[in-house]
Amino acid sequence: MVRLADVVQLVTRLVSENAAIQTIVPAAECIHSAHVQDGDVGSVAYPLVVITPTGGGFMRYQGAVLSQPFEVYAYSRVSQSEAIRLYDACVLALQAQQLIDSTVLASGSRNITFTGYTREVERGDIGFNAKAQAWFARGRFLVQGAG
Repeated sequence: MVRLADVVQLVTRLVSENAAIQTIVPAAECIHSAHVQDGDVGSVAYPLVVITPTGGGFMRYQGAVLSQPFEVYAYSRVSQSEAIRLYDACVLALQAQQLIDSTVLASGSRNITFTGYTREVERGDIGFNAKAQAWFARGRFLVQGAG
């Protein structure tokens, strides 16, 4: 069965290991799987990326095939253009990329058996988040694959 946590881990890894994103985002801990909570706003480093699964996904064939939408938010406290530049780097890191676990265990098997790909399916939402005090660019992606 495909585990959603595994899919999120593979997508996050594609983003965090991308050289273009690493030049914009100061550290891997600036890639989040959930939005920053109100109490944490002042202690979080920016710019940052949020990768979060959304509703509307489905599994078929006893959980072996997955189609899962997720959103990518790029936040910046410097400018809207930096948020857009970070989002565009995320698109380049994710668009039509294969998702496969590169970690091979001693037994020769992979830690995560899911294999799939990502593609952008919706783009164009930009703005300012007053609670986070940061500009953002957001798009929706779709992960499809099997495990």
